[in-house]
Amino acid sequence: MSTSTEREAWPGSIAAVTLFTEDLEASKRFHQKVFDLAVEFENHDSALFRFGETLVNPLAVSGAPELIEPATGRAHLGDRSLARGV
Repeated sequence: MSTSTEREAWPGSIAAVTLFTEDLEASKRFHQKVFDLAVEFENHDSALFRFGETLVNPLAVSGAPELIEPATGRAHLGDRSLARGV
């Protein structure tokens, strides 16, 4: 059972989810057939589907490194700074 503090920590919604896939075409067919969704956007590495307010982005693993490699420098997050690539 969760406490009220744990529930308050949850952001309330998920805006987007990226799923790494070995076979982008198969992933696109799956989302189109199983969930009856249209592709909102696509390029050679990814496709974008909308589940209500949540975007689901199947991404070919070949496009993953630029998303998961550490960045250099500092990113500003609201009133906090996050050191990246340190």
